[in-house]
Amino acid sequence: VYRTICSPMRSCLQMALDGHYDYLDGLVYGFICDASRHVAQVWPNSSPFFSYQFYVPRQFSLKSLKFYVDRVTDMKSQLEKSLGVRADFGRLLAAAQLVNITRSLLKEIYETRKADNPPLTGAEALEITNATVQMPKEQINQLLKEFIAELRQGSRKRYPGERLPRVAVMGSMLNNSQFISF
Repeated sequence: VYRTICSPMRSCLQMALDGHYDYLDGLVYGFICDASRHVAQVWPNSSPFFSYQFYVPRQFSLKSLKFYVDRVTDMKSQLEKSLGVRADFGRLLAAAQLVNITRSLLKEIYETRKADNPPLTGAEALEITNATVQMPKEQINQLLKEFIAELRQGSRKRYPGERLPRVAVMGSMLNNSQFISF
C-alpha cells in the first residue's frame, strides 16, 4: 500500500487485505479526503464484498438536495443488487431512530463536561464515543442510560475542589484515548 496515503486509510485497506473485515458483507464510507477516494478505487478489486463511497454535499441547496437523494437512491439500488436483499423503509427508519437515541444520550453525557469539575475526563468521554460506534446500538444505549443515571447521582467526582486546566485537542482522526490521558 502506498506510503503517500495517510496511515488511517492505509491501515483500513491493509486490514481488509489481511482479512480482518471478512465478517462484513459490505462497507459504505464517506468521501473525507483524496486518500479515501483512492482507497475506494482499490478496495472493490481487493475484497469480495460490497463497497460504496458515499458523497455528502457540503452545502444545502435544491441542487445539492437532489444530488443527495440521487446518491441515496443509487446506494440503495447497488446494495440491494449486490447483497440480494430489499431495503425496508420501516427497518431503516427504526435504525435511524435508534442512532438518534444514541446521539441524544451522548449529548447528555457531553453536557456534563461543561461543569467546572466534570464527572469524566476527555479521555473517558472519547472512550464512550468510541464504544458507540463499535457496539450494537441497543446494548450501548442501555449502558449509556445506566451511566447517565450514575452521573445524576453525583457519585463521580473527578477532582474534588480542584479545577484543572482544559485544553481542546483538534486535528485529524484522534480515536485513541491514550493520546489524551494525562
